[in-house]
Amino acid sequence: MLAMRSAARRPILCACLLAAAAWATSFIAPPLRKPVTSVTPTHASTQTSSPEQMPDSRVPRATAATVAKIATYTFEAVSLAALAYWAVLRWLLPEVPEKEKLWDDRRFWTAINVGNHGIYAILFVIRSTFYADLGGNDRPFYYESYFLGYLCGPAAVLPILLGWDNKQYNQPAVLKWMTTMNAAGSTAFPSWITACISSPLFMYVYQIAEGTFHFMIVIGGLRSFFQKAWPPKEGDKSLSLFRWGLWLEILLMDITYVIAHTCLPMLSCPGHWGLTTIMMVIHHLNVLPDIFCAWHEWTPSRSASKQAVLRTA
Repeated sequence: MLAMRSAARRPILCACLLAAAAWATSFIAPPLRKPVTSVTPTHASTQTSSPEQMPDSRVPRATAATVAKIATYTFEAVSLAALAYWAVLRWLLPEVPEKEKLWDDRRFWTAINVGNHGIYAILFVIRSTFYADLGGNDRPFYYESYFLGYLCGPAAVLPILLGWDNKQYNQPAVLKWMTTMNAAGSTAFPSWITACISSPLFMYVYQIAEGTFHFMIVIGGLRSFFQKAWPPKEGDKSLSLFRWGLWLEILLMDITYVIAHTCLPMLSCPGHWGLTTIMMVIHHLNVLPDIFCAWHEWTPSRSASKQAVLRTA
């Protein structure tokens, strides 16, 4: 019994240490200040808010956000290739006995989920480093507004097909719309979501917790890329870390975000027809690896619990 309590405390301790490290980033890493530039009348319409309202501890697209762009496109390419490979093995080639498979379904979805959360872990580090303070109401969406543009793919596809204004993704306009929809007076989401998401302090702490869960999943699931380390043994530290990160991500993050993103298609972002539906689809697709991983982790976890009870009986 004492050993079980000790094992249960380890992932919680890891989560606390990761959260403390993320919080310390705000104080250790000096914020890079965006230089103040004058705005001409012809470009004033592209600004999301007045200079007094703009937080100064963030960096422009050409620096930190470029890392997210490269990582995003790389992950998209690898994920599409992996899914195509999995589909070919699943439906076109003769079925291989389970014991002879190098990549079973559990290992495949664990690896996909590591990449999926790895992208958002990078985004979390970028935000924590380059937009370190509470900032304004746009902090939770500032880099996400760039990230969304990358996820929409090349400018020659969706902007032209869907008839977006000027045939491009307008990041300042999207950021301004996001900030407005998530403000305290917005009726876009259920009242309890609006009360939380409109608070800079709540979102600051909430996103630190979210980033911690991302790292727990990534670090705990890295063994899926190493043949000698797979399959994991019940009670292994990395497996416990992965499962705790996965359960916390689903219970505290995925459920709330699914509710919020399901409301998006009822809204409309000016100049970007269909973007809100695309946002919902992208988010819900990102949740699928969590669901598949949860299923594959729940079965062996439950089986191991039953065996432990039988041994002690």
